[in-house]
Amino acid sequence: MSLHGKTAFVTGGTGFIGGRLIEVLTSQFDMRVRALVRNNHAGSGAFRLAGCGAEIFEGDITDPARMERGVDGCDYVFHCAFGTTGAPKLDRPITVGGTTNLARAAAAAGVRHFVNLSTMVVFGETPESVDESFVPRKMWDWPYPHEKLDAERAVAAEHARSSLPVSTLRLGTVYGPWGPAFTYYPISSLKNGRVVLVDDGAGVSNAVYVDDVIQAMILAAERNDHAAETFIVRGPDRVTWREFYEAYQAMLNTDSLVTMTLSEVKAESRRQQITAIKRAAPEAISVLKRDAGFKRLAGQLPLVKAGWKLYRGSIGKPPKALAPPPARSEPADTRPLIALPEMMWGYYASRTDFRIDRARERLGYRPVYDLARGMALTRAWAEWAGLIGPA
Repeated sequence: MSLHGKTAFVTGGTGFIGGRLIEVLTSQFDMRVRALVRNNHAGSGAFRLAGCGAEIFEGDITDPARMERGVDGCDYVFHCAFGTTGAPKLDRPITVGGTTNLARAAAAAGVRHFVNLSTMVVFGETPESVDESFVPRKMWDWPYPHEKLDAERAVAAEHARSSLPVSTLRLGTVYGPWGPAFTYYPISSLKNGRVVLVDDGAGVSNAVYVDDVIQAMILAAERNDHAAETFIVRGPDRVTWREFYEAYQAMLNTDSLVTMTLSEVKAESRRQQITAIKRAAPEAISVLKRDAGFKRLAGQLPLVKAGWKLYRGSIGKPPKALAPPPARSEPADTRPLIALPEMMWGYYASRTDFRIDRARERLGYRPVYDLARGMALTRAWAEWAGLIGPA
């Protein structure tokens, strides 16, 4: 089933993957694209998609009636949007509720195919090799994978109710031009501090260049059967986190990588938290001590004095495990250590190689951007964007 000349509704069109998808659909498939934009403050992403000739459709994915209007007359739906604030109360209604609304609207409109973007992190803790048959057993304790898995379930439920043709793509670490988490963030971190790699970066990143993701999305939309299918999507080569970050380090011509064991990363994170508290507590207490109401209240709480004594006694006495190393003759590197977010430690430590056999066999997916080729294109974009200097 060819996409040429057809109409698509794209959510997340002002974002990284959705923006690139719209560029490809309009330029290579001559498609009419209606792109969902939450409001008129979408910024540069809206300019990017407008430059492709896409129709900007303003609306909120949590509004079922607006989604019905958005998909009306569309042949395909590409769902790239999700909640991005990091606050579950704000993100869940978008990621889960919004997906439910969109899938229901797509079914009512009789779209030919619904392509839903998901993520490998829904698998949680995994063995060394995993395919789509693996059932999540122990998920990581951060909201995003739980929200995305529930969004997958919402799409599956709509398929069961209405036979909506659905493909869900579980993506690896997506990088490339305009990428936030795995392009801009690594470059910015390596420029501004020392980036900590868990276990020398031996974990497997399952990196995938954005254009390989776009290839998989288009192949999924062109499927002729109406079954609901899930596909793992990653690049053609096995890429560790060290190899991934070293590619960015080479762009910057810097030495900014630090290796730690997972236990050392945890210790460093605790040290940073303790340091932050020690810096903030005296000033906070000083402000409070000037408040007469606080003084009266504090006098009625005997634990305040004991707590202050405990805090005061701990100053200058860090646990042995966090004591500074012996002085060395060479100048100390004073750049800040940038540790990974605690909730993602398991993700970066995982050595799972996710298999793409199903995508190869059923979609004809053939990833063509190995790390060298993908990073060369990413470097060219980063130079154009002024994130790095010319080679």
